[in-house]
Amino acid sequence: ANADAQRALAAMEETRRLLDGARESRPAEGTQSALENLQSLQAQQRAIANATDRLMQQELNAANRAQAEQDIAARKEALAQGVNSLQNRLDRMANDTRREQPQPARQLQGPADAVRENRIPDRIRQTQSLLHTTDRTYMGQEESRIAAGLDDVEQRLQAASQSMNASPTQQANQIASAARDLSRGAQSLVER
Repeated sequence: ANADAQRALAAMEETRRLLDGARESRPAEGTQSALENLQSLQAQQRAIANATDRLMQQELNAANRAQAEQDIAARKEALAQGVNSLQNRLDRMANDTRREQPQPARQLQGPADAVRENRIPDRIRQTQSLLHTTDRTYMGQEESRIAAGLDDVEQRLQAASQSMNASPTQQANQIASAARDLSRGAQSLVER
């Protein structure tokens, strides 16, 4: 009887642990928020690329061109900082999730790795220094590379989000299984 009581207590503790884990902030919510943040960064990149293209097409006097270049450079710096911030956030989310949900954590690491692999903040800052050039083709190529890098991050983040959304189902199955075990243990104690 004592062994049964110990097993029932252990099952109750396991159920409590699983329920506490279910109540913790959901990584899936953080992933969705990161995806929304990324989409905002992509919109900023498109606006910057359009402004850069217009700058390359226009014949401006030196003062007006310098001002336009400064405006775009400031927007590029804000974008680079935003991408760095997103990368750091994704790294933190992956690290925080790693112990409880290793597979989703690996999925979350993918978008952060994509930022590094595509060197997105570096490319953005590099194009800041190229604003004074008039080579419209080269600038267009660089802006396209930045956009493609952000698209790669988005694809990986969407895959991670889908993986994270599957995890609550798995967690619910674990909780249900633990509850069944607890019920069987309690029934066994009642029968004795």
